[in-house]
Amino acid sequence: MDENRFSGERPKRPGSAPRRRPPQGEYESRPVRRRPPAREDIRRREDERRRDDAARRVRKRPEQPEKPRVDAGEGVQILNIIVCLGAIFLIAIVLLVMTIMGKREKESESEKRKLAEFPKFSFSSLFNGDFTNGITTYFTDTIPGRETFKSFNSAFADCFGFSVGDVVR
Repeated sequence: MDENRFSGERPKRPGSAPRRRPPQGEYESRPVRRRPPAREDIRRREDERRRDDAARRVRKRPEQPEKPRVDAGEGVQILNIIVCLGAIFLIAIVLLVMTIMGKREKESESEKRKLAEFPKFSFSSLFNGDFTNGITTYFTDTIPGRETFKSFNSAFADCFGFSVGDVVR
């Protein structure tokens, strides 16, 4: 067996016929001419090469265990909606009652002036618009907590460095 290995001959496989080699000079060796590949082949090979390169560049992230999802039932969702809408409705009712029934001041201490009075009703003032303008002025001037809102607004503006005297005309 060692003799075959170093002599250049192939070892014989059991049950195989010996291969016939053509005698020297029977076939002439000539260079094989290859035709140039078609453009489609070139494009296909380039696409395959790009895909292979992209696949090598992609890193696989380690798999993370899936977090258990807490599924809130429909009842809980409906309860959340009812509570939120109830809170919004309650705030609206409190503001409406405070605006209509709240104590209305007659004079402004900070402005040192008399505030607007509720307008007298007449059909002529209703049709020419004086009544509705008077109501607008009355509610704007005498809103409950007006002084508190004004002091809050000036304190808030002072936080940003604005003051009433800074306005240039």
